[in-house]
Amino acid sequence: MLAKVDEILASIERLDSGKPRKRITILGAGIASLVAAYELSTRGHRVKVVEATKRVGGRAHTYKVSDDVYHELGAMRIPTTHEFTRHYALDVCGLTLRRFVNHHDRQERFYNIRGIVTSHAEAFTRLLPSFRLSEREKRWVTEASTILALFTPLGQVTNEVMASPVDLDALFGRGPMTDRIKELGQLTLGDFLRRNLDTSEAVDLLGAVTGLEVWWDKAFTMLLRDEISTHGSGGVLHEIVGGTEELPKALREMIKDRVEIQYERVVREIHARANAVQIVTSAKDGTDRQRTDEDFVLCTIPFSVLRRLELTGVSIEKQRAIRNLTYASSTKVLLHCAEKFWEAGGVVGGGSQLDSLVRQVYYPSAEAQNEPGTKRGLLEGVWAERLDTSIKAGRESKPGILVGSYCWDADARRLGAIPKCDRVRVVADHVSEIHPELRLKGMVLGGESMFWDENPWAAGAFCFMRPGDFELYYSDTRKREGRLYFAGEHCSLDQGWMQGAIQSSLEAVNEIVSA
Repeated sequence: MLAKVDEILASIERLDSGKPRKRITILGAGIASLVAAYELSTRGHRVKVVEATKRVGGRAHTYKVSDDVYHELGAMRIPTTHEFTRHYALDVCGLTLRRFVNHHDRQERFYNIRGIVTSHAEAFTRLLPSFRLSEREKRWVTEASTILALFTPLGQVTNEVMASPVDLDALFGRGPMTDRIKELGQLTLGDFLRRNLDTSEAVDLLGAVTGLEVWWDKAFTMLLRDEISTHGSGGVLHEIVGGTEELPKALREMIKDRVEIQYERVVREIHARANAVQIVTSAKDGTDRQRTDEDFVLCTIPFSVLRRLELTGVSIEKQRAIRNLTYASSTKVLLHCAEKFWEAGGVVGGGSQLDSLVRQVYYPSAEAQNEPGTKRGLLEGVWAERLDTSIKAGRESKPGILVGSYCWDADARRLGAIPKCDRVRVVADHVSEIHPELRLKGMVLGGESMFWDENPWAAGAFCFMRPGDFELYYSDTRKREGRLYFAGEHCSLDQGWMQGAIQSSLEAVNEIVSA
């Protein structure tokens, strides 16, 4: 498996050189699809994209009221270590990134846990006394000045695995399985914490302030891989100015004259043959069915959707992976507010956490112009330093969008069970416990929500493995079936990130051009 973007692009160039041009059909128009279409069409291959909706981007989905008032229904963050995503955002598409202020990056944000409303900074005196922690757990938290220090055992295991090349290769599927990784792979996240923290109260506290308690049953190695993949970022994240959807839109614009995108064509059947792939598509209502034989097909459809299609000619192992690979649920509810009331108190970016229905609230990061002397398109430095002082300088209040809720799995399904027409009101009521301004008449102008389970073209938010899934299914998710290839975040070990979708796409392109 190639790990660096420049290495895999060089491999594609080398393997593609001097060979006849191919005809490739790509199913789906998300990030994985568009990256593949860009790379293949740039090299002269004939590419067609089949997309079930009217738009590109898939789960990169920005809700936009105006150029300045928007937020994300799907992907919203890019770690500094995610070089594949940054390459296409910065180097290929010339987009601008700015600092994304993450959930615990600012101490002025709030907790509402066990009925106690407090800022993050005051949580040590107001919230911690309601949890019966051990002396060791208290020491971790107080010395680091953050409740997230309860993840100390995770940090210790991360360092141990990173110091062992054989364990590191095993964890990322680059080498044979080791006893250490096999043992860790059988643990759930909850198992690991219960074994390594002293008290159940510490587990409860950590689950409440991160919202991760709904994932206690997921594979511990998922979180471990995520920690290692983002190691060295210092917790620094970025976002795309204008919205995440600017990336797929920019890629679409770059390929529009050489790639045909068939919108509102639903893939109904896929049949892998010895020297071709037959696909059946139709309009959304099932009419206008068309059966075509394609030379090469790259399928970026999530397995959560693919399992509903008629699929023949693929191995038993691939069928098993498609049926059983685990997908996480996610719900986001955005509140379109008449004023950015949160900025009046200096709250710019970051998040608040509640143990009620909404779980996590995210505030928009500050708007800023590009600073002189920064890397092209990258907003950092002076901008980051003035985050918490910009409001005090007298900025005029304007409409804005608050992420009223971002939650996962069981929490997401509970919120998603509420009729869509009622979600904005219900979430605003919950968030008003920490922001009573939301109760003011006319403050909430409207909003939008997305329960990804009920989106017919996603049927889930992203892949998230259970213990044993890596050993049982991972290699089979990526494996081609004749001339049928697969890509998407579910075919990577950066699951749930655009990075995984892009890397798996380039790996598939590498295989296609070598055929």
